[in-house]
Amino acid sequence: MERIKQRRVWLFALVGILALCCVVAAVFFLRSRAADTDVSDIEIRTAYGDDVTAAESICYRPGEKDTNCYMDVAYQQTGEVKPLMVCVHGGSWTSGQRSELNSFLYTFSAEGYVVATIDYDLHPDTTLMGEVECVSDAVSYLVANAETYEIDPSNVVILGDSAGAQLALRFAEEYAADPEQYAFTITAAIDIFGPTDLEQLLYYCEGDILTYFIEHPEIVDGTEDSDIITEIHKFDVMYNISSDMMPVLIVHGTEDSTVPMAISDRFYKALQEAGVEVQYERIVGMIHSVQNDKLIPVCDAFLNNYVK
Repeated sequence: MERIKQRRVWLFALVGILALCCVVAAVFFLRSRAADTDVSDIEIRTAYGDDVTAAESICYRPGEKDTNCYMDVAYQQTGEVKPLMVCVHGGSWTSGQRSELNSFLYTFSAEGYVVATIDYDLHPDTTLMGEVECVSDAVSYLVANAETYEIDPSNVVILGDSAGAQLALRFAEEYAADPEQYAFTITAAIDIFGPTDLEQLLYYCEGDILTYFIEHPEIVDGTEDSDIITEIHKFDVMYNISSDMMPVLIVHGTEDSTVPMAISDRFYKALQEAGVEVQYERIVGMIHSVQNDKLIPVCDAFLNNYVK
């Protein structure tokens, strides 16, 4: 009997040591992976460059009343067409504003992009799929005015953070499913700590948000009697991946306590399995915020491979 007890003690000790080794290995992997993060030496700006033209508070749904669909656009007037970058802010689909991505507006407009930061109608004034339609309308408006803003419609980048990343990537999937219906080409998409696996995120979250989704299935597409999981799958990036998607950059911080990094891990694996060209950058110490010195250089390095 004593010998059996000793064996159990040794077995538990061995399991504990193996678990500790796995944790240590994972930490070293993440640190080494993030240490090798591909960054550029781009200058991060806090204001418009002297040679940048800015047009602010443009309504991209002109004639529509009671809309939140406004944008700021910035670019260098050179007489030559430029790649377009459209930036979608986060805020849990219910809040936020385009100024949160001003660092992208200021920085990339000085680097030869036409950059637009957009606001969009928010829940409960619209459904979640209605927010995706706002993103689509913003890009379409800009391309329709390509001559004014010196836009190259064949070179469009869609970018978002948090809920904005989810909207941007869901629109990118809509585009990839039927690109012929659009007058532009999306050449790259950037997901900055987006909740791209919404079903899993709901299980990670506290009960209130999960309860809200269950009690309000109309939040996704306006149908009150629908099954919430079916509705979520309409909106969920993870469940609408196709092999026809453009190259994707995923960026996530190791200290993000809002959207678990496991969400991006799953998305990265799913994109790989679908045959999508994808790059995944984990930034050590970054929380759920775009205020990080490595974020823009990481995005720029990715874009240098696919856009410029």
